[in-house]
Amino acid sequence: LMPFIDTVARLGKTSKLSFEDAGVTLGKFATIMGVLPADFERFGSVLARIGDESIGDERSVAALAQRLVGAGKIAGMTAADVLGLAGGLTQLGIMPEKAGTAFSNVINKMHTAVLSGGVDLQYFASIAGISSQQFVTAWQTDAAAALNMFINGLMVLFTQGANVGPVLDELGFRGDRTGSSLRLAAVSGDNMNVMLAKARTEWAENSKLQQEAALRFGTTSSQLEVAGNKATAVAIALGDQLKPMLLEVVAGMMPL
Repeated sequence: LMPFIDTVARLGKTSKLSFEDAGVTLGKFATIMGVLPADFERFGSVLARIGDESIGDERSVAALAQRLVGAGKIAGMTAADVLGLAGGLTQLGIMPEKAGTAFSNVINKMHTAVLSGGVDLQYFASIAGISSQQFVTAWQTDAAAALNMFINGLMVLFTQGANVGPVLDELGFRGDRTGSSLRLAAVSGDNMNVMLAKARTEWAENSKLQQEAALRFGTTSSQLEVAGNKATAVAIALGDQLKPMLLEVVAGMMPL
């Protein structure tokens, strides 16, 4: 429980996430992707860094990541992968609901194609610039990187002036939100790769959240606010009915 409380309290104080949203996001990743308590701080560091270095902020990254987490889990992605992809997608200026739905569809479609083979797999592999078997291997080894290979392939085709509409139509990505989101991702440059790399690096280094906390927890008022934030985190973790009984305990948690 304490790793959850500490991470949520730090995110709530150092980012644009509310404490409730930080708790819900971390809770969803812990439940769906199996993020362990020992890695909660890593998760918070990645979210803080991606939110800080993307056009969006932690709120938009978290909102989008929550919509990708199910598809990401099925595809075998890590929590860092999902946060990195969410950060890249926030660069597109698409509402999290739209981008999350669109790219969940793409990830699910790719995963099904890898499992089933057939024409869809050939289309995905062709756009990525590799053979069908190479795409299967790439997806099974690193699904997030394989997704970016496909997006980079679309980018090359757009740069060459090719009409990718018919291929996207064949994949079922017609003139809906999925097709338009893919087109935006393809013409946005290398954002997805950059954010994915940053997320993976921060997961390994695990420094961003600690740095932000050190900068902001220097005053008594900040420490008092964090103590209150921990009460909110406890309520999220255990239920609001337990909050009154835990307030006195939480008050003794200062300083971090």
